[in-house]
This record gives sequence, C-alpha cells and structure tokens, in this order.
Amino acid sequence: MFGERDTNMAVKLATFLEQGGKSTAFVVIGAGHFVFENMVIDQLKQEGYYVEFIR
Repeated sequence: MFGERDTNMAVKLATFLEQGGKSTAFVVIGAGHFVFENMVIDQLKQEGYYVEFIR
C-alpha cells in the first residue's frame, strides 16, 4: 500500500521542489511512510536531494 504512494509522493515533492525556486522546504509526512524500505526519504535521497529526518 505505501510503496506506490511513497513513489507518487516522492515524484510530486521533487516536482514541487524543482519549481519552487527555494533551497529549503519543510515537509511533514505520516509515520506509516517510514516503516518500509524505499520510502519517500530514500527515493528523494536517490534523486540527489538532501533530506533531514527530524523526530
């Protein structure tokens, strides 16, 4: 369930970040998206984005 949603979220976030023209963005994602491998954070890192996980 989360795998496809994570991919969709990562694509939409990357598009948003590319169009935004800002160097920093604060994004909140539900806890269920941090349970499995290849989650949103992993996918964004693979695309070259710097991602900081804040608890």
